[in-house]
Amino acid sequence: LEPGDPRRGAILRHETAHHVVAELGRERVPVWLNEGIAMWAEEIDDERRSWSEERLVGRPIVPLRQLQRPFSQLEREAAEAAYAQSYWSVQTIAADHGADALVTLLEELGEGAELDVAFRRSTGRSFVSFERRLLDALQRDFGAYRAGSGDDRAPTT
Repeated sequence: LEPGDPRRGAILRHETAHHVVAELGRERVPVWLNEGIAMWAEEIDDERRSWSEERLVGRPIVPLRQLQRPFSQLEREAAEAAYAQSYWSVQTIAADHGADALVTLLEELGEGAELDVAFRRSTGRSFVSFERRLLDALQRDFGAYRAGSGDDRAPTT
């Protein structure tokens, strides 16, 4: 943390969130959830929300289960979209079910529950239905598209 850096508080909240996620989740937390919570925790003035919106407009989105490896291993644009999608995932859980649901989700994962079971216990709904609704909303609200969906904007390999 550099003296005078205006993001010092946000960085501290972000890194502290990673510590809390590791403690509660006992290293059993998917990357998308870990990064999403850290980004959500640093939010104060909608800066992170705006940043995430910009990274999703017209970009590919993927099922959350595909966001399992460290985002630092992705190319820059793909990493930014993965962070943004992770942020919106956590933002949606918190908005729909409250921050306590996030804590319960981490605790359940830390106790060894599979994601589907932990998600249902913490939110009362299935992970599959949550993810479907989330991806639909990202498509509708930001013009994001599902990678590999046959959409002609999808990048080719």
